[in-house]
Amino acid sequence: QFIPSTGKHYGLTQNWWIDERRDVLRATDAALTYLQYLNRYFNGDWYLAIAAYNGGEGTVSRAVQRNAAAGRATDFFSLDLTRETREYLPKLLAISRIVADPAAYGLQFAAIPNQPYFDVVDPGQQIHLGEAADLAGISRDDMFALNPAFNRMTTPPSGPYRLLLPVERVEPFRLALAAGEGPQRVAAAAPPPEIRHNVRRGESLTGIARQYGVPVETLRAANNLRGSVIHPDETLVVPRDGP
Repeated sequence: QFIPSTGKHYGLTQNWWIDERRDVLRATDAALTYLQYLNRYFNGDWYLAIAAYNGGEGTVSRAVQRNAAAGRATDFFSLDLTRETREYLPKLLAISRIVADPAAYGLQFAAIPNQPYFDVVDPGQQIHLGEAADLAGISRDDMFALNPAFNRMTTPPSGPYRLLLPVERVEPFRLALAAGEGPQRVAAAAPPPEIRHNVRRGESLTGIARQYGVPVETLRAANNLRGSVIHPDETLVVPRDGP
């Protein structure tokens, strides 16, 4: 939900091992902090704050200024914004109303218990995520779904090591560690030699890959990119086969 530069601004670590922009707790906390900032920036107007969360504070600010200069209203629904941002807030408002009163729309949702689903556990050392799933007695898919920030199959060698586990599996996991089942499961992994490239305006992922002589797919995988969209001032990790 954050581009790399905004993620760094809000203290979210991004490296070969981990991208905290996908961390369930850290990214949520950063998102709330950002939304609070935007709310103050737009003088308590949550509609403008949410629009800026999607489209950027500069974009929304300029739209407000244009309307003000032309003597037009400056509320969200009066602004000239991109289609994506114009639709972003109404979709959220629609969802909130449906969830608040599903019967009014002919819908019925399954009840969700008002209690925590996961808890935090820290094994105190680097651990292989697959083996951690085995220790906790959950599937690897569930482990990865709860801990999507890790780029590799292990937690980083110098931390953070903490894992999110279903509440009912935390104690069995701790007991397994206390029984000595964990040490052999610690991974001895190390990142390959790499260099870092600061993206300049006009550069493409294909051009950067060609510049360093690495496949585009390798560059995409090393930076956890689903597509080929990159942004100026973004830092890309370029894996190398040797020094």
